[in-house]
Amino acid sequence: EELLERLKIKPKNKKLYETAFQHSSYVYENHLKADYERLEFLGDAVLDLVLADYLYIYHYCFLKFL
Repeated sequence: EELLERLKIKPKNKKLYETAFQHSSYVYENHLKADYERLEFLGDAVLDLVLADYLYIYHYCFLKFL
């Protein structure tokens, strides 16, 4: 909470921020349900989508080489 206050972030869902910082070993040892890996997977998928869209729109000339 102190970090969020220092960064002046007012999240709608604090649980997402807590999950984002929970390593799988911590989750296992404390019998919790979620760790950051699911959010990491989602973030990677979003980045892939944005990058593919950007490359398709602005650099479509490279498609002829594929």
